[in-house]
Amino acid sequence: MITSTFTFIAGLMVAAAAGADVPHDAAWCGTPAPSADLEALASEFTPADSSRQGRTNTTGNTVDPNRVWPQLKIQLYFHVVGGSSPEKSEARKLSYTTLEDQLSTLNSHFAKTNITFSFAGLDRTTNPTWAVGGGGDYNSSLTVFSDMRRTLHKGEQDALNVYVVDYIPGPNGTYGAGIAGSPKLEWDRDSVTDDGVVIDATTTPGGKFPLRDLGATLTHEVGHWLGMPHTFGFASWNPPEEIRDTCEQSKLQKLLGLAPQKIPSFGCPETPPDTCPDDDKPDPIDNFMGYNADHCMNNFTKEQIFMMRTIFDRLRRQKGGMSGGPST
Repeated sequence: MITSTFTFIAGLMVAAAAGADVPHDAAWCGTPAPSADLEALASEFTPADSSRQGRTNTTGNTVDPNRVWPQLKIQLYFHVVGGSSPEKSEARKLSYTTLEDQLSTLNSHFAKTNITFSFAGLDRTTNPTWAVGGGGDYNSSLTVFSDMRRTLHKGEQDALNVYVVDYIPGPNGTYGAGIAGSPKLEWDRDSVTDDGVVIDATTTPGGKFPLRDLGATLTHEVGHWLGMPHTFGFASWNPPEEIRDTCEQSKLQKLLGLAPQKIPSFGCPETPPDTCPDDDKPDPIDNFMGYNADHCMNNFTKEQIFMMRTIFDRLRRQKGGMSGGPST
């Protein structure tokens, strides 16, 4: 069994434990570099511009940014999990219209991928423990959210389950915007049910999460669910020591048509930073897989689209068909 890898994004709404000042819309991620499964798949491909990356195509598989993909329909289930107080629980306040707006936003952001997320169901649960990840620290919340997912999950690994909660604990007393499961080579019943995306209710369109209130958090997390890493820092908040101060990219990142980015960017700077100046492009602050404000992010690269579709076919599509709906 290959254990589930979850990506975590936490808004640093208070200063980090070290006492450093941080932007009020900053984010923190506890994910490792891309999983071994994703890196193994990435090793089978060479970039569209392999000469630029210094890689020779030995597999015959090259990223094709101009490929026209058939329409793919993925079933999406909403699970709204709130606390005991209707007045205090942001999740319980969410209207059906807001969830419709969130789904519409998600589909708009994924339009160029030819992926459509189709509403498959909504359930509402009152559980004060699940709604706040147990109310403890980040590590203990992972166990609580895992229990929640295994209880509520519907469909197979190709169906997207979105859990909307009141609060996601983050490292050092921060709180998070979302977490997401990672695709894998081998699935069993435990890993299938412990899958999906968890988001803070206030990140939905019209929510209260500062600069993350237009619905792009779900887009970012679904990007992870489809195998996409972050744009920056070896896709990890804690990269290996030997590359920590370099612009080195993971194997998967090198395929995605993104300029190297050493550290995440926040807000929406008028002039994009260039943390890796040896490259001929600034940091990709408009990409959905970065940490910038919702209004700043507006695209996936064509290479990201190629790899998301490839990863879905290789790691999420069921053999002999899929419950999430066929490609047409």
